[in-house]
Amino acid sequence: MDSIENGGISVFDYSKNSFVNYQYDEYNPNSISGNSVYTLYKDNIGNIWAATWSGGINFLPLFGDKFTHYKKSPANSNSLSNNLVLSISNDANNNIWIGTDGGGLNHFNTVTRYFTNFRKNSSGGNGNYNNYVLTVCPYLPGILVLGFHRGGIDFFDEKENSFTHYATQDINTNRLTSLSVFIAYKDRKNNLRLSNDGYGGIFLFDTKTKAFKTLLPDPKNAKSIASSSVYSIYETRAGQLWVGGDKGLDLFDRDKNEFTHHQYDAKNKNTLSDNMVNCIVEDTMANLWLGTSGGLNYFDLVKNKLTSYTEKEGLPNNTVWAIQQDHHGNLWISTNNGLSNFNPVTKTFKNYTISDGLQSNTFKIKASCQAADGEMYFGGVNGFNTFYPDSIKDNNFIPPVFITGFQVFNKSVGIGGNSPLKQSINEVKEITLSYKQSVFTIEFAALNFTNPEQNQYAYKL
Repeated sequence: MDSIENGGISVFDYSKNSFVNYQYDEYNPNSISGNSVYTLYKDNIGNIWAATWSGGINFLPLFGDKFTHYKKSPANSNSLSNNLVLSISNDANNNIWIGTDGGGLNHFNTVTRYFTNFRKNSSGGNGNYNNYVLTVCPYLPGILVLGFHRGGIDFFDEKENSFTHYATQDINTNRLTSLSVFIAYKDRKNNLRLSNDGYGGIFLFDTKTKAFKTLLPDPKNAKSIASSSVYSIYETRAGQLWVGGDKGLDLFDRDKNEFTHHQYDAKNKNTLSDNMVNCIVEDTMANLWLGTSGGLNYFDLVKNKLTSYTEKEGLPNNTVWAIQQDHHGNLWISTNNGLSNFNPVTKTFKNYTISDGLQSNTFKIKASCQAADGEMYFGGVNGFNTFYPDSIKDNNFIPPVFITGFQVFNKSVGIGGNSPLKQSINEVKEITLSYKQSVFTIEFAALNFTNPEQNQYAYKL
């Protein structure tokens, strides 16, 4: 590692026999604060301190950000087009596709880490129907299905870079009942199933006739779909089609055209913890994990039993937006208060916040996927994060704790004379107080500058 006048910091990579340079970037608050670096220091933990000419002191922790953060950069034409990420999907060729709120569709190249943006321009052009992409579904090789807010659906041909648009709205002619398409989902038979934004039930799109078959709640039919508000659709490896909405979880029998309902029951703890089902994932044991607005739910399909995990068990927030299972069987869960790693064996959570490098503590429904090599993607209100679960290293360093101050009746105590302190507070072994000095305060601190807000203390009197 070397410093250069007005050149930032250069780090020599022995494996590549080359330098990597780090410089100030006005659009990146985590970049070095100045390019003239005069002093570098490595402390006994392994943290790097860099003193600059006019940018103050910079601190690079050994246990730094655990997650890579991508967001829009006004100075970079190859960056994300909009920071509000509504959907993330990956296709068979490991392309990552990102739908944004007003920024159109983004393609993320996992090799170059550059973005290509597709959006509707002012003249109509060859862009998608509008720039509010609620869902992205890899449908056929080279073909994506895009669902828009008040814009119907598009079929996007990656090779031809062309869009085919469908947006008719008439339930009597088997068309979309709403132009807002919240979910586009392809089942194992290549059937395309859609749901509207908050209402409209489920639609089965016939790619030959270009017609939509609608499934709506029927008050006269107890086996019809439970709700017209559908937020999640998932098909298991065994071919079961599950539907989640604001009235619980449904299992759809496609042969009989019937739904079996699973809903919250306050008198039965083995039911859903909440009827708002935001996401559905099948684990390696062929059981379901459900993200609800009332916590994480585990559905044992053999025993037909549901178990819930909430903030009481360590979940950072009861609103679960998306779930991905890693190669070790652990669940990565996005919420309204950060990202959580749940171990189904030990039943324990490890929670991460914006201080760990998250785009925000607030994530978005449906905005997640997992690449073929195991890399995770989670999107939210300030871009998205990527990470490999095995690369997440927790900071196990136990910092030294020092007593830094002593007060009696909220006033600092001096040394010597009639003071109970005969030496500095960080050197004295014991303090004797009279009964008149019954209110005292001891101040202390741990010398850890890596996410210090996550330091935990234990003490006793």
